[in-house]
Amino acid sequence: MLRVAPRLWLALLAFVFMFAAGETGVTRAAADPAERLVLAPTADTTFRVQVVYPNTGVTCEAHRLKDLHARYRGTLEVVRQADGRLAIIDHLTFDEYLQGISEMPRSWPLEALKAQVVAARTYALYHLQHPLKSAQALGYDICSTDQCQVFRGLSVSQGAFGEAWVRAVDATRGRVLRYRGRTIQAFYHSTSPGRTKSSFPGGSPEPYLASVPGQDGDSPLAHWSVSVPMGDLGPILHAGGDWPGGTVSGVTVSGDRATVAGSGRSVTISKESFRSDLDYQAPCVFPGRYPTNNANGDVLPETVPSIDFTVSANGSALVLTGRGWGHGVGMSQYGAKSLAEKGRSYGDILAYYFAGIHPVTTTEPGAIRVLVAEDASIVRVAVDGSATATTSTGSMLGSTDRFEVRGGPALDIRRGVGPSASPVLTVTLGSPATLSVPAGGQFLLSYTLSGSARVALAIRRGDAEVFRTPEVSQVSGPNTLSLTLDTTRSSPPPSPSPSASPVEVAPTPLDPGDYEVTVEAFDGLDRVRTAPVALIVHSKPAVAAPVERSPSRPSWHYIVAGIVLAGGAVLVFRRRSSARS
Repeated sequence: MLRVAPRLWLALLAFVFMFAAGETGVTRAAADPAERLVLAPTADTTFRVQVVYPNTGVTCEAHRLKDLHARYRGTLEVVRQADGRLAIIDHLTFDEYLQGISEMPRSWPLEALKAQVVAARTYALYHLQHPLKSAQALGYDICSTDQCQVFRGLSVSQGAFGEAWVRAVDATRGRVLRYRGRTIQAFYHSTSPGRTKSSFPGGSPEPYLASVPGQDGDSPLAHWSVSVPMGDLGPILHAGGDWPGGTVSGVTVSGDRATVAGSGRSVTISKESFRSDLDYQAPCVFPGRYPTNNANGDVLPETVPSIDFTVSANGSALVLTGRGWGHGVGMSQYGAKSLAEKGRSYGDILAYYFAGIHPVTTTEPGAIRVLVAEDASIVRVAVDGSATATTSTGSMLGSTDRFEVRGGPALDIRRGVGPSASPVLTVTLGSPATLSVPAGGQFLLSYTLSGSARVALAIRRGDAEVFRTPEVSQVSGPNTLSLTLDTTRSSPPPSPSPSASPVEVAPTPLDPGDYEVTVEAFDGLDRVRTAPVALIVHSKPAVAAPVERSPSRPSWHYIVAGIVLAGGAVLVFRRRSSARS
Protein backbone atom coordinates (compact mmCIF):
# COMPACT_ATOMS: atom_id res chain seq x y z
CA MET A 1 0.00 0.00 0.00
CA LEU A 2 2.81 2.41 0.83
CA ARG A 3 4.23 1.89 -2.66
CA VAL A 4 0.92 2.10 -4.46
CA ALA A 5 -0.41 5.29 -2.90
CA PRO A 6 2.42 7.57 -4.15
CA ARG A 7 1.95 6.25 -7.69
CA LEU A 8 -1.78 6.97 -7.58
CA TRP A 9 -1.13 10.42 -6.21
CA LEU A 10 1.44 11.17 -8.88
CA ALA A 11 -0.87 9.86 -11.58
CA LEU A 12 -3.62 12.16 -10.32
CA LEU A 13 -1.23 15.11 -10.36
CA ALA A 14 -0.18 14.23 -13.90
CA PHE A 15 -3.83 14.12 -15.00
CA VAL A 16 -4.53 17.49 -13.38
CA PHE A 17 -1.52 19.04 -15.06
CA MET A 18 -2.47 17.64 -18.48
CA PHE A 19 -5.97 19.04 -18.06
CA ALA A 20 -4.56 22.42 -17.01
CA ALA A 21 -2.19 22.44 -20.00
CA GLY A 22 -5.23 22.95 -22.23
CA GLU A 23 -4.29 24.86 -25.34
CA THR A 24 -0.62 23.98 -25.26
CA GLY A 25 -1.30 20.25 -25.52
CA VAL A 26 1.65 19.58 -23.22
CA THR A 27 1.97 16.07 -21.84
CA ARG A 28 4.12 16.12 -18.74
CA ALA A 29 6.69 13.45 -18.04
CA ALA A 30 5.45 11.24 -15.23
CA ALA A 31 7.48 11.35 -12.04
CA ASP A 32 9.35 8.17 -11.18
CA PRO A 33 9.66 6.83 -7.63
CA ALA A 34 13.40 6.28 -8.07
CA GLU A 35 15.51 7.25 -5.09
CA ARG A 36 16.37 10.93 -5.22
CA LEU A 37 17.52 14.00 -3.31
CA VAL A 38 15.35 17.06 -3.91
CA LEU A 39 16.79 20.56 -3.32
CA ALA A 40 14.00 23.13 -3.44
CA PRO A 41 14.78 26.85 -3.21
CA THR A 42 13.02 28.86 -0.52
CA ALA A 43 14.18 32.26 -1.83
CA ASP A 44 16.12 33.67 -4.77
CA THR A 45 18.48 30.70 -4.67
CA THR A 46 20.94 29.28 -7.18
CA PHE A 47 22.83 25.99 -7.12
CA ARG A 48 26.45 25.59 -8.14
CA VAL A 49 26.98 22.05 -9.39
CA GLN A 50 29.96 19.83 -10.07
CA VAL A 51 29.35 16.50 -11.77
CA VAL A 52 32.06 13.82 -11.79
CA TYR A 53 31.76 11.04 -14.36
CA PRO A 54 33.21 7.54 -14.02
CA ASN A 55 36.07 7.07 -16.45
CA THR A 56 37.28 3.72 -15.19
CA GLY A 57 38.86 1.76 -18.02
CA VAL A 58 38.75 4.70 -20.47
CA THR A 59 42.28 4.95 -21.84
CA CYS A 60 41.60 7.44 -24.65
CA GLU A 61 41.86 11.01 -23.38
CA ALA A 62 39.45 12.22 -26.10
CA HIS A 63 36.78 9.88 -24.72
CA ARG A 64 37.16 10.79 -21.05
CA LEU A 65 34.18 12.75 -19.78
CA LYS A 66 35.21 16.05 -18.22
CA ASP A 67 33.62 17.25 -15.00
CA LEU A 68 30.54 19.38 -15.51
CA HIS A 69 30.62 22.76 -13.75
CA ALA A 70 27.42 24.79 -13.91
CA ARG A 71 25.00 26.99 -11.97
CA TYR A 72 21.23 26.54 -12.09
CA ARG A 73 17.98 28.01 -10.84
CA GLY A 74 14.85 26.04 -9.99
CA THR A 75 14.50 22.80 -8.06
CA LEU A 76 17.32 20.27 -8.43
CA GLU A 77 16.74 16.55 -8.19
CA VAL A 78 19.68 14.15 -7.90
CA VAL A 79 18.26 10.81 -9.05
CA ARG A 80 19.69 7.33 -8.67
CA GLN A 81 19.40 5.54 -12.03
CA ALA A 82 18.63 1.84 -12.35
CA ASP A 83 22.34 1.02 -12.77
CA GLY A 84 23.33 2.94 -9.64
CA ARG A 85 24.71 5.95 -11.46
CA LEU A 86 23.33 9.45 -10.94
CA ALA A 87 21.27 11.88 -12.98
CA ILE A 88 20.37 15.51 -12.28
CA ILE A 89 17.05 17.00 -13.30
CA ASP A 90 16.47 20.74 -13.10
CA HIS A 91 12.81 21.67 -12.65
CA LEU A 92 12.48 25.34 -13.64
CA THR A 93 10.17 27.75 -15.41
CA PHE A 94 9.96 27.52 -19.17
CA ASP A 95 11.26 31.10 -19.47
CA GLU A 96 14.29 30.33 -17.27
CA TYR A 97 14.97 27.30 -19.44
CA LEU A 98 14.99 29.38 -22.63
CA GLN A 99 17.34 31.91 -21.03
CA GLY A 100 19.83 29.11 -20.36
CA ILE A 101 19.98 27.66 -23.90
CA SER A 102 23.39 27.95 -25.56
CA GLU A 103 22.99 27.15 -29.24
CA MET A 104 24.29 30.30 -30.96
CA PRO A 105 27.01 32.88 -30.19
CA ARG A 106 25.25 35.57 -28.18
CA SER A 107 27.37 38.28 -29.80
CA TRP A 108 25.54 37.71 -33.11
CA PRO A 109 22.88 40.13 -34.48
CA LEU A 110 19.71 40.38 -32.41
CA GLU A 111 17.38 39.21 -35.22
CA ALA A 112 19.46 36.03 -35.59
CA LEU A 113 19.21 35.47 -31.83
CA LYS A 114 15.43 35.93 -31.99
CA ALA A 115 15.17 33.37 -34.79
CA GLN A 116 17.20 30.93 -32.69
CA VAL A 117 15.02 31.52 -29.62
CA VAL A 118 11.82 30.80 -31.58
CA ALA A 119 13.34 27.64 -33.06
CA ALA A 120 14.49 26.50 -29.60
CA ARG A 121 11.12 27.32 -28.00
CA THR A 122 9.33 25.39 -30.74
CA TYR A 123 11.67 22.41 -30.42
CA ALA A 124 11.19 22.28 -26.63
CA LEU A 125 7.42 22.55 -26.91
CA TYR A 126 7.39 19.69 -29.43
CA HIS A 127 9.26 17.50 -26.93
CA LEU A 128 6.80 18.36 -24.20
CA GLN A 129 3.96 17.30 -26.47
CA HIS A 130 5.75 14.13 -27.64
CA PRO A 131 7.65 12.75 -24.61
CA LEU A 132 10.02 9.83 -25.03
CA LYS A 133 9.48 6.73 -22.92
CA SER A 134 13.06 6.92 -21.64
CA ALA A 135 12.43 10.49 -20.48
CA GLN A 136 9.18 9.55 -18.78
CA ALA A 137 10.85 6.66 -16.98
CA LEU A 138 13.41 8.95 -15.32
CA GLY A 139 11.05 11.90 -14.94
CA TYR A 140 12.32 14.58 -17.33
CA ASP A 141 11.04 16.34 -20.45
CA ILE A 142 14.13 17.22 -22.48
CA CYS A 143 17.89 16.66 -22.28
CA SER A 144 20.54 19.37 -22.15
CA THR A 145 23.07 18.14 -24.72
CA ASP A 146 23.24 18.45 -28.50
CA GLN A 147 21.12 15.28 -28.62
CA CYS A 148 18.25 17.66 -27.78
CA GLN A 149 19.41 21.26 -27.44
CA VAL A 150 22.27 22.58 -25.32
CA PHE A 151 21.27 24.04 -21.94
CA ARG A 152 23.93 25.57 -19.68
CA GLY A 153 21.92 27.39 -17.04
CA LEU A 154 22.91 30.73 -15.58
CA SER A 155 26.26 30.88 -17.36
CA VAL A 156 24.28 31.90 -20.45
CA SER A 157 22.05 34.71 -19.17
CA GLN A 158 24.63 36.04 -16.71
CA GLY A 159 27.71 35.42 -18.84
CA ALA A 160 29.19 37.35 -21.76
CA PHE A 161 26.60 38.93 -24.08
CA GLY A 162 23.88 37.33 -21.92
CA GLU A 163 21.79 40.48 -21.91
CA ALA A 164 21.37 40.19 -25.69
CA TRP A 165 20.10 36.61 -25.43
CA VAL A 166 17.66 37.52 -22.63
CA ARG A 167 16.43 40.43 -24.76
CA ALA A 168 15.75 38.00 -27.62
CA VAL A 169 13.84 35.65 -25.29
CA ASP A 170 11.72 38.51 -23.95
CA ALA A 171 11.07 40.02 -27.39
CA THR A 172 9.71 36.73 -28.80
CA ARG A 173 7.75 35.53 -25.78
CA GLY A 174 5.19 32.87 -26.77
CA ARG A 175 6.22 32.87 -30.43
CA VAL A 176 6.49 29.40 -32.01
CA LEU A 177 6.32 27.71 -35.43
CA ARG A 178 3.27 25.64 -36.34
CA TYR A 179 2.15 23.81 -39.45
CA ARG A 180 -1.58 23.13 -39.84
CA GLY A 181 -2.12 23.84 -36.17
CA ARG A 182 0.65 21.54 -34.91
CA THR A 183 4.00 22.43 -33.40
CA ILE A 184 6.77 21.46 -35.81
CA GLN A 185 10.16 19.93 -35.15
CA ALA A 186 12.19 23.09 -35.68
CA PHE A 187 15.57 21.55 -36.46
CA TYR A 188 18.63 23.72 -36.89
CA HIS A 189 22.34 23.26 -37.54
CA SER A 190 25.55 25.28 -37.80
CA THR A 191 26.32 25.33 -41.52
CA SER A 192 24.60 23.73 -44.51
CA PRO A 193 26.37 21.81 -47.30
CA GLY A 194 25.30 24.57 -49.71
CA ARG A 195 21.58 23.84 -49.45
CA THR A 196 19.53 22.87 -46.43
CA LYS A 197 17.85 19.44 -46.33
CA SER A 198 14.16 18.61 -46.02
CA SER A 199 14.77 15.30 -44.23
CA PHE A 200 17.35 13.16 -42.49
CA PRO A 201 18.98 10.24 -44.35
CA GLY A 202 16.36 7.53 -44.85
CA GLY A 203 13.58 9.75 -43.54
CA SER A 204 10.57 11.24 -45.28
CA PRO A 205 10.64 14.94 -46.24
CA GLU A 206 8.49 17.17 -44.05
CA PRO A 207 6.41 19.82 -45.83
CA TYR A 208 7.63 22.50 -43.42
CA LEU A 209 11.34 21.74 -43.96
CA ALA A 210 12.49 23.61 -47.06
CA SER A 211 15.54 22.79 -49.14
CA VAL A 212 16.96 26.23 -49.90
CA PRO A 213 20.39 27.81 -50.40
CA GLY A 214 21.99 27.94 -46.96
CA GLN A 215 23.01 31.64 -47.16
CA ASP A 216 26.00 30.65 -45.03
CA GLY A 217 28.94 31.02 -47.39
CA ASP A 218 30.78 33.18 -44.85
CA SER A 219 30.84 30.35 -42.29
CA PRO A 220 34.37 29.07 -41.57
CA LEU A 221 32.95 25.58 -42.21
CA ALA A 222 31.19 26.36 -45.48
CA HIS A 223 34.11 24.56 -47.12
CA TRP A 224 36.67 22.34 -45.40
CA SER A 225 39.33 19.82 -46.29
CA VAL A 226 40.98 16.99 -44.33
CA SER A 227 44.12 15.15 -45.39
CA VAL A 228 44.56 11.69 -43.86
CA PRO A 229 47.76 9.74 -44.63
CA MET A 230 47.01 6.26 -45.96
CA GLY A 231 49.22 4.90 -43.21
CA ASP A 232 46.79 6.33 -40.62
CA LEU A 233 43.64 4.89 -42.20
CA GLY A 234 44.35 1.23 -41.46
CA PRO A 235 44.81 1.63 -37.67
CA ILE A 236 41.86 4.07 -37.44
CA LEU A 237 39.40 1.84 -39.30
CA HIS A 238 40.70 -1.26 -37.49
CA ALA A 239 40.03 0.44 -34.12
CA GLY A 240 36.48 1.06 -35.29
CA GLY A 241 36.01 -2.59 -36.26
CA ASP A 242 35.63 -1.81 -39.97
CA TRP A 243 39.01 -3.05 -41.25
CA PRO A 244 40.65 -6.40 -40.49
CA GLY A 245 44.14 -4.93 -40.44
CA GLY A 246 46.94 -4.13 -42.83
CA THR A 247 47.74 -1.16 -45.01
CA VAL A 248 44.99 0.79 -46.76
CA SER A 249 45.92 1.83 -50.27
CA GLY A 250 42.73 3.54 -51.42
CA VAL A 251 39.16 4.57 -50.60
CA THR A 252 36.30 5.27 -52.98
CA VAL A 253 32.88 6.67 -52.10
CA SER A 254 29.70 6.03 -54.08
CA GLY A 255 26.38 7.21 -52.74
CA ASP A 256 26.13 6.23 -49.07
CA ARG A 257 28.82 3.51 -49.28
CA ALA A 258 32.60 3.65 -48.87
CA THR A 259 34.89 0.96 -50.27
CA VAL A 260 38.27 0.49 -48.58
CA ALA A 261 40.99 -1.41 -50.43
CA GLY A 262 44.48 -2.59 -49.52
CA SER A 263 46.60 -5.57 -48.44
CA GLY A 264 44.92 -7.75 -51.07
CA ARG A 265 41.38 -7.21 -49.81
CA SER A 266 38.44 -4.87 -50.22
CA VAL A 267 35.79 -3.94 -47.63
CA THR A 268 32.61 -1.93 -48.21
CA ILE A 269 31.07 -0.09 -45.28
CA SER A 270 28.55 2.71 -44.94
CA LYS A 271 29.79 6.21 -45.56
CA GLU A 272 28.50 7.15 -42.11
CA SER A 273 30.56 4.38 -40.48
CA PHE A 274 33.66 5.56 -42.34
CA ARG A 275 33.06 9.10 -41.07
CA SER A 276 32.27 7.87 -37.54
CA ASP A 277 35.57 5.96 -37.34
CA LEU A 278 37.50 9.07 -38.31
CA ASP A 279 35.58 11.23 -35.83
CA TYR A 280 35.64 8.84 -32.88
CA GLN A 281 38.77 6.71 -33.31
CA ALA A 282 41.29 9.02 -34.99
CA PRO A 283 41.84 11.26 -31.89
CA CYS A 284 42.53 8.10 -29.84
CA VAL A 285 44.78 6.23 -32.25
CA PHE A 286 46.77 9.39 -33.08
CA PRO A 287 46.38 11.80 -30.12
CA GLY A 288 46.97 15.43 -30.97
CA ARG A 289 46.89 14.84 -34.71
CA TYR A 290 43.12 14.82 -35.18
CA PRO A 291 40.98 16.82 -35.66
CA THR A 292 43.21 18.75 -38.05
CA ASN A 293 43.29 22.44 -38.95
CA ASN A 294 41.07 23.89 -41.65
CA ALA A 295 42.46 26.10 -44.40
CA ASN A 296 41.81 29.21 -42.23
CA GLY A 297 44.04 27.80 -39.48
CA ASP A 298 41.24 26.94 -37.04
CA VAL A 299 40.97 23.44 -35.60
CA LEU A 300 37.99 21.63 -37.07
CA PRO A 301 35.24 20.76 -34.54
CA GLU A 302 35.41 17.13 -35.69
CA THR A 303 37.76 15.18 -37.93
CA VAL A 304 34.98 15.05 -40.56
CA PRO A 305 32.44 17.82 -39.77
CA SER A 306 29.60 16.50 -41.98
CA ILE A 307 28.53 13.56 -44.10
CA ASP A 308 28.64 15.75 -47.20
CA PHE A 309 32.15 15.05 -48.49
CA THR A 310 34.00 13.54 -51.45
CA VAL A 311 37.34 11.74 -51.43
CA SER A 312 40.39 11.93 -53.67
CA ALA A 313 43.97 10.70 -53.56
CA ASN A 314 46.85 13.11 -53.12
CA GLY A 315 50.07 11.12 -53.22
CA SER A 316 50.12 8.91 -50.13
CA ALA A 317 47.17 10.65 -48.49
CA LEU A 318 43.39 10.53 -48.77
CA VAL A 319 41.82 13.98 -49.02
CA LEU A 320 38.26 14.49 -47.83
CA THR A 321 36.71 17.67 -49.22
CA GLY A 322 33.39 18.67 -47.74
CA ARG A 323 30.88 21.35 -46.87
CA GLY A 324 28.99 22.29 -43.75
CA TRP A 325 28.82 21.19 -40.11
CA GLY A 326 25.87 19.29 -38.70
CA HIS A 327 22.93 17.44 -40.18
CA GLY A 328 21.93 20.25 -42.56
CA VAL A 329 18.18 19.99 -41.77
CA GLY A 330 16.13 23.10 -41.01
CA MET A 331 17.64 26.48 -40.20
CA SER A 332 21.30 27.21 -40.85
CA GLN A 333 22.56 29.25 -37.92
CA TYR A 334 25.29 30.93 -39.95
CA GLY A 335 22.68 31.57 -42.60
CA ALA A 336 20.44 33.23 -40.01
CA LYS A 337 23.37 35.43 -39.01
CA SER A 338 24.02 36.41 -42.63
CA LEU A 339 20.35 37.21 -43.31
CA ALA A 340 20.12 39.27 -40.11
CA GLU A 341 23.17 41.27 -41.16
CA LYS A 342 21.34 42.01 -44.42
CA GLY A 343 18.40 43.47 -42.51
CA ARG A 344 15.99 40.52 -42.51
CA SER A 345 13.66 40.17 -39.51
CA TYR A 346 13.61 37.03 -37.39
CA GLY A 347 10.18 36.13 -38.78
CA ASP A 348 11.43 36.36 -42.35
CA ILE A 349 14.53 34.34 -41.48
CA LEU A 350 12.42 31.52 -40.05
CA ALA A 351 10.00 31.62 -42.96
CA TYR A 352 12.92 31.29 -45.37
CA TYR A 353 14.12 28.01 -43.81
CA PHE A 354 10.74 26.59 -42.79
CA ALA A 355 8.76 26.73 -46.06
CA GLY A 356 7.15 30.11 -45.52
CA ILE A 357 5.95 29.48 -41.95
CA HIS A 358 5.91 32.62 -39.79
CA PRO A 359 5.87 32.52 -35.98
CA VAL A 360 2.51 32.55 -34.19
CA THR A 361 1.74 33.22 -30.53
CA THR A 362 0.81 30.44 -28.14
CA THR A 363 0.59 29.96 -24.38
CA GLU A 364 3.88 28.76 -22.97
CA PRO A 365 3.91 25.96 -20.39
CA GLY A 366 4.65 27.01 -16.84
CA ALA A 367 7.59 24.68 -16.22
CA ILE A 368 9.91 22.13 -17.77
CA ARG A 369 12.13 19.38 -16.37
CA VAL A 370 15.60 19.33 -17.93
CA LEU A 371 18.02 16.42 -17.69
CA VAL A 372 21.27 18.34 -17.12
CA ALA A 373 23.46 15.29 -16.37
CA GLU A 374 23.27 11.50 -16.36
CA ASP A 375 25.52 8.48 -15.77
CA ALA A 376 27.51 10.37 -13.12
CA SER A 377 29.34 8.79 -10.20
CA ILE A 378 29.45 11.86 -7.92
CA VAL A 379 27.34 15.01 -7.74
CA ARG A 380 28.38 17.96 -5.57
CA VAL A 381 26.08 20.93 -4.95
CA ALA A 382 26.62 24.27 -3.22
CA VAL A 383 23.51 26.26 -2.28
CA ASP A 384 23.77 30.00 -2.83
CA GLY A 385 20.83 31.20 -0.77
CA SER A 386 18.48 28.89 1.11
CA ALA A 387 16.82 25.62 0.17
CA THR A 388 15.09 22.62 1.68
CA ALA A 389 16.61 19.19 1.20
CA THR A 390 14.38 16.12 1.19
CA THR A 391 14.67 12.55 -0.04
CA SER A 392 12.17 10.50 -2.02
CA THR A 393 11.03 8.91 1.24
CA GLY A 394 10.08 12.34 2.58
CA SER A 395 13.02 12.60 4.99
CA MET A 396 14.08 16.18 5.68
CA LEU A 397 17.85 16.63 5.87
CA GLY A 398 19.44 18.99 8.35
CA SER A 399 20.42 22.51 7.39
CA THR A 400 23.54 22.76 5.24
CA ASP A 401 24.60 24.57 2.09
CA ARG A 402 26.85 21.86 0.64
CA PHE A 403 26.06 18.31 -0.47
CA GLU A 404 27.91 15.43 -2.05
CA VAL A 405 25.88 12.55 -3.48
CA ARG A 406 27.37 9.24 -4.57
CA GLY A 407 25.66 6.47 -6.50
CA GLY A 408 25.67 2.72 -5.99
CA PRO A 409 23.11 0.36 -4.46
CA ALA A 410 21.59 3.35 -2.65
CA LEU A 411 22.04 7.11 -2.56
CA ASP A 412 24.98 8.07 -0.36
CA ILE A 413 24.32 11.68 0.73
CA ARG A 414 27.10 13.52 2.55
CA ARG A 415 26.56 16.96 4.01
CA GLY A 416 29.22 19.65 4.23
CA VAL A 417 31.07 18.60 1.06
CA GLY A 418 30.57 20.75 -2.03
CA PRO A 419 31.94 21.50 -5.49
CA SER A 420 35.59 22.14 -6.16
CA ALA A 421 36.57 25.75 -5.53
CA SER A 422 38.98 25.76 -8.48
CA PRO A 423 37.52 28.01 -11.22
CA VAL A 424 37.17 26.81 -14.78
CA LEU A 425 37.62 30.31 -16.24
CA THR A 426 41.18 31.63 -16.44
CA VAL A 427 42.66 35.03 -17.34
CA THR A 428 46.30 35.19 -18.40
CA LEU A 429 48.03 38.58 -18.44
CA GLY A 430 50.16 39.62 -21.37
CA SER A 431 51.00 43.15 -20.21
CA PRO A 432 54.22 44.37 -18.51
CA ALA A 433 54.49 44.24 -14.72
CA THR A 434 54.43 48.04 -14.49
CA LEU A 435 52.43 50.61 -16.42
CA SER A 436 53.76 54.17 -16.40
CA VAL A 437 51.61 56.88 -17.98
CA PRO A 438 51.27 60.67 -17.71
CA ALA A 439 48.06 62.18 -16.39
CA GLY A 440 45.81 62.45 -19.41
CA GLY A 441 47.69 59.64 -21.10
CA GLN A 442 46.51 56.17 -22.04
CA PHE A 443 47.43 52.66 -20.95
CA LEU A 444 46.45 49.28 -22.38
CA LEU A 445 46.17 45.89 -20.69
CA SER A 446 46.34 42.75 -22.80
CA TYR A 447 45.22 39.32 -21.58
CA THR A 448 43.81 36.01 -22.76
CA LEU A 449 40.44 34.60 -21.70
CA SER A 450 39.91 30.85 -21.64
CA GLY A 451 36.21 31.46 -22.35
CA SER A 452 33.85 34.32 -23.14
CA ALA A 453 33.31 36.55 -20.11
CA ARG A 454 32.31 39.95 -18.80
CA VAL A 455 35.50 41.89 -18.06
CA ALA A 456 36.25 44.95 -15.92
CA LEU A 457 39.35 46.72 -14.62
CA ALA A 458 39.59 47.47 -10.90
CA ILE A 459 42.03 50.20 -9.80
CA ARG A 460 43.17 50.32 -6.17
CA ARG A 461 45.31 52.68 -4.14
CA GLY A 462 46.51 51.06 -0.97
CA ASP A 463 43.64 49.06 0.52
CA ALA A 464 40.89 51.05 -1.16
CA GLU A 465 39.33 50.60 -4.58
CA VAL A 466 39.25 54.04 -6.23
CA PHE A 467 37.81 53.18 -9.62
CA ARG A 468 36.15 50.32 -11.48
CA THR A 469 35.29 50.27 -15.18
CA PRO A 470 31.89 49.01 -16.31
CA GLU A 471 31.85 45.37 -17.41
CA VAL A 472 32.19 44.66 -21.12
CA SER A 473 31.52 41.33 -22.83
CA GLN A 474 34.46 39.77 -24.62
CA VAL A 475 34.96 36.50 -26.48
CA SER A 476 37.54 33.87 -25.59
CA GLY A 477 41.11 34.33 -26.70
CA PRO A 478 43.40 37.41 -26.76
CA ASN A 479 41.70 40.64 -25.65
CA THR A 480 42.62 44.17 -24.54
CA LEU A 481 41.14 47.00 -22.50
CA SER A 482 42.54 50.51 -22.77
CA LEU A 483 41.89 53.51 -20.53
CA THR A 484 42.56 57.18 -21.14
CA LEU A 485 43.25 59.05 -17.90
CA ASP A 486 41.61 62.40 -17.21
CA THR A 487 42.33 64.33 -14.01
CA THR A 488 39.79 67.03 -14.89
CA ARG A 489 36.79 64.74 -14.37
CA SER A 490 35.23 63.81 -11.07
CA SER A 491 32.36 61.63 -12.29
CA PRO A 492 32.62 58.03 -13.57
CA PRO A 493 32.66 57.52 -17.34
CA PRO A 494 29.59 56.25 -19.19
CA SER A 495 29.21 52.50 -19.64
CA PRO A 496 30.70 51.19 -22.88
CA SER A 497 28.60 49.06 -25.19
CA PRO A 498 29.22 45.28 -25.05
CA SER A 499 31.78 44.48 -27.69
CA ALA A 500 34.49 42.07 -28.65
CA SER A 501 38.17 42.95 -28.18
CA PRO A 502 39.68 45.51 -28.39
CA VAL A 503 37.70 47.77 -26.08
CA GLU A 504 38.52 51.32 -25.06
CA VAL A 505 36.82 52.63 -21.93
CA ALA A 506 35.88 56.30 -21.69
CA PRO A 507 38.32 58.75 -19.99
CA THR A 508 38.91 57.85 -16.36
CA PRO A 509 39.27 60.38 -13.51
CA LEU A 510 42.49 59.51 -11.68
CA ASP A 511 44.89 61.74 -9.71
CA PRO A 512 48.64 61.38 -10.13
CA GLY A 513 50.18 58.73 -7.91
CA ASP A 514 50.87 55.00 -7.52
CA TYR A 515 48.08 52.48 -8.10
CA GLU A 516 47.42 48.81 -8.84
CA VAL A 517 45.14 47.64 -11.64
CA THR A 518 43.53 44.18 -11.82
CA VAL A 519 41.62 42.45 -14.62
CA GLU A 520 38.43 40.82 -13.32
CA ALA A 521 36.31 38.42 -15.40
CA PHE A 522 32.94 36.71 -14.84
CA ASP A 523 31.46 34.02 -17.08
CA GLY A 524 28.22 33.49 -15.18
CA LEU A 525 29.84 30.78 -13.07
CA ASP A 526 33.32 31.85 -11.95
CA ARG A 527 34.56 35.30 -11.00
CA VAL A 528 38.35 35.42 -11.33
CA ARG A 529 41.00 38.14 -11.21
CA THR A 530 44.61 38.51 -12.23
CA ALA A 531 47.53 39.49 -10.05
CA PRO A 532 47.72 43.29 -9.72
CA VAL A 533 49.77 45.31 -12.18
CA ALA A 534 51.58 48.43 -10.88
CA LEU A 535 50.22 51.65 -12.39
CA ILE A 536 52.16 54.91 -12.01
CA VAL A 537 50.30 58.06 -13.01
CA HIS A 538 52.61 61.04 -13.47
CA SER A 539 51.76 64.74 -13.14
CA LYS A 540 51.40 66.80 -16.26
CA PRO A 541 54.60 68.78 -17.09
CA ALA A 542 54.46 72.43 -15.88
CA VAL A 543 53.75 75.01 -18.58
CA ALA A 544 55.08 78.63 -18.11
CA ALA A 545 52.34 81.19 -17.81
CA PRO A 546 52.30 83.83 -20.60
CA VAL A 547 53.78 87.27 -19.68
CA GLU A 548 51.10 89.90 -19.36
CA ARG A 549 51.88 93.39 -20.78
CA SER A 550 50.50 96.42 -18.98
CA PRO A 551 48.32 98.74 -21.07
CA SER A 552 49.96 101.78 -19.32
CA ARG A 553 52.67 104.06 -20.88
CA PRO A 554 55.86 102.32 -22.04
CA SER A 555 58.92 102.28 -19.79
CA TRP A 556 61.85 104.72 -20.34
CA HIS A 557 64.15 102.24 -22.14
CA TYR A 558 61.51 101.79 -24.85
CA ILE A 559 61.37 105.58 -25.28
CA VAL A 560 65.17 105.94 -25.54
CA ALA A 561 65.36 103.10 -28.06
CA GLY A 562 62.68 104.79 -30.16
CA ILE A 563 64.50 108.19 -30.18
CA VAL A 564 67.79 106.55 -31.22
CA LEU A 565 66.16 104.64 -34.08
CA ALA A 566 64.32 107.73 -35.31
CA GLY A 567 67.51 109.86 -35.26
CA GLY A 568 69.44 107.23 -37.17
CA ALA A 569 66.77 107.09 -39.83
CA VAL A 570 66.87 110.92 -40.33
CA LEU A 571 70.68 110.90 -40.67
CA VAL A 572 70.59 108.14 -43.32
CA PHE A 573 67.94 110.01 -45.29
CA ARG A 574 70.00 113.28 -45.40
CA ARG A 575 73.17 111.52 -46.58
CA ARG A 576 71.31 109.85 -49.46
CA SER A 577 69.75 113.18 -50.49
CA SER A 578 73.23 114.91 -50.59
CA ALA A 579 74.66 112.12 -52.71
CA ARG A 580 71.90 112.50 -55.32
CA SER A 581 72.44 116.30 -55.63
